Amino acid sequence: MNKHQCTLAALLAYQLAESKVERDAIERFNPAIGKVMSESSAEMMRKTTEDHRGMHISAATLRDLVVGTSTAGGHFVETTNDESGFFDLIPQSMVLAKLGASVNLGMTSNVDLTPLTSDPTLSWVAENAGGSESDPTFGKITVRPKSAVAYVDVSRKLIRTAGQSLVSADGYKSSDMIARLLAKVAGVGLEKAALTGTGTTQPLGLLNNMTGMGAVAIGANGGALTWDAVVDLEAAALTAADGEGMHPALLTNAAIRKTARKNTYSGSANDLWERMEKMCPLAVSNHLPSNLTKGSGTNLSPVIYGNWADLHIFSFGGIEIMVDKYTGATAGTVRVYVYLEADVAIARAQSFSLIVDAS
Repeated sequence: MNKHQCTLAALLAYQLAESKVERDAIERFNPAIGKVMSESSAEMMRKTTEDHRGMHISAATLRDLVVGTSTAGGHFVETTNDESGFFDLIPQSMVLAKLGASVNLGMTSNVDLTPLTSDPTLSWVAENAGGSESDPTFGKITVRPKSAVAYVDVSRKLIRTAGQSLVSADGYKSSDMIARLLAKVAGVGLEKAALTGTGTTQPLGLLNNMTGMGAVAIGANGGALTWDAVVDLEAAALTAADGEGMHPALLTNAAIRKTARKNTYSGSANDLWERMEKMCPLAVSNHLPSNLTKGSGTNLSPVIYGNWADLHIFSFGGIEIMVDKYTGATAGTVRVYVYLEADVAIARAQSFSLIVDAS
């Protein structure tokens, strides 16, 4: 028998006592209770990130009860969930930075881009003749922060029993699972907006900002992607942008990858996807839709060829995590927010060409 042993009833009565007189009376009949409660509270303090209110009884305190019998203490035994046992949804691929997109972090003010839209023209002249004036022209692209927010409510009971750090009630910690999950959601949401954002309250994504980009059509109703169409796509961007200083890459979705791997291109036993991989860097993102329509064609997908350095992603202040333990205080709920201010700009539309009717 442990030298600090006392009964469960005494422990509960001691914790619920409303005055020192009541606690002193319980201690007279249970001399070890003070030591047990001290050890129990210290252990719980190490395991919880919430404000420490009152005393806590941990499973370790119930020393004369047994684990094997549920009604004799087994119900109190915690189940430990290792963080490696947390299975996220299948993660959405974040590929734009890998393709070379220009990611600008920590912006603190509005931004105006002034891309060069035409070069000066060189004139060849006769001896002693003067040249003609030829000025460059510039455009203007405004970048303004667009706001996004998400939040999760976490119950007091879940925080206490999860067996891992879900959220810290006294502030954000990078190790907290909920905070890390929300930060990932913000990053994925920004990449999706860079490709398909609708503008106004969202950034205007590339697929909704195609003015000036090269375009290749497969057919009146769309159709299967072919090697000829891929070559035309490359030529459309290189011709429009003169091909100078470009480091192009292809981007499409998993639906196109599947069909391209099943299709061979003319004069070869190799599949179309393999040929595209040899052409230039190639990536897949399911942020690109697979439900586009054209004529009677449905379930069509985009294929984008471009110099991705001309796609600029701006983040104003980074991803911010805020822990709110007051809004749901009456229920003991902690709310975790993620905030993001960001925008997207295409410096040179001519750097991109698109197919939007591939299957």
